[in-house]
Amino acid sequence: MKILNVNGMELHVSEDIRKEKDFNVGLELYLESVRDCAFSEEAYEEYYKEYSKKTGLSGFGLLLAHGDPSSDWGWKCIDGNKRKSVQSWINENDGKHAGLILICCNEYTKEIHSRKSLVFVPDRPFSIIAFNANAVKYEMYVPKKGYMNNYVVEYELEQLKKWNQSKKI
Repeated sequence: MKILNVNGMELHVSEDIRKEKDFNVGLELYLESVRDCAFSEEAYEEYYKEYSKKTGLSGFGLLLAHGDPSSDWGWKCIDGNKRKSVQSWINENDGKHAGLILICCNEYTKEIHSRKSLVFVPDRPFSIIAFNANAVKYEMYVPKKGYMNNYVVEYELEQLKKWNQSKKI
């Protein structure tokens, strides 16, 4: 994995993806598009901002890698000829950023968790084209609460705002 810092986002990119993509052209725009995908539900962005206030965490860590469709034991990604647990990557980056965005196929919808950072998880194989065609949605995993979709996040956002106001954050 190579780590690139772009506009306050820390991108962890696999060897395979680096070979496929020209990262000298359009990387900032690509990452902004990915962040916009994760915030496809308007309330997700607002929740992220309130969560950042509460925790003091900021910024994003992103994992850009191919998923391993042959993995029977947990969600794995491919980095060259190595297989790495996506959960291990989350654990290594949990608490470094307010949000972790996974840009990695999860064919068997394996579950993840975190203790400190929000995690934005695609609900199917990811591509900007698939997202623009409304074929990919992100779910937000919130520590100590679990996955939140657009049906639950509005209520939880109001609770978080009340907490922040009570603490004058």
